[in-house]
Amino acid sequence: MKTIEVIYNDMDKQRLINKLSKLSITKPIRVEFSFFKSNRSAAQGRLYWMWVQEIIDHFIETMGEYKTKREIDAWLLDMFAPMEIYEVKGRAFGKVKSTSSMTTKEMSEYHNKIDTYCVTTLELFLTKPPDAYAEAMGFKKNTRDDRECRG
Repeated sequence: MKTIEVIYNDMDKQRLINKLSKLSITKPIRVEFSFFKSNRSAAQGRLYWMWVQEIIDHFIETMGEYKTKREIDAWLLDMFAPMEIYEVKGRAFGKVKSTSSMTTKEMSEYHNKIDTYCVTTLELFLTKPPDAYAEAMGFKKNTRDDRECRG
């Protein structure tokens, strides 16, 4: 059995301590600690790949040029993805981050850059399904009932 706990505050920490103190140890238990990193969400991945397909379709319609998802992904990453900088033996070098290694914030910024480029350069308005786009971009859902606004 594997249990993962994310601690956001002292109350969460205390809850974990209480949980550990109640464990019956019949065989060794391994406990690992690491800092939590929020990788891009599944919703962000779905939106990204939907946009990649729309760009492929746009290239076919406007230029008669077929590109694969892999080609468009590599092209977008090269233009807009954040870089990871490393140093080995005194030499610095960079590597473009993959979408799956981006944080949710980095992925939102990446989406914004792609969207802006598509509108301004390709004259392509990418689809933004309201719920899916809001979830992918981390917008809070409006919990207020629309009927309340009608007066």
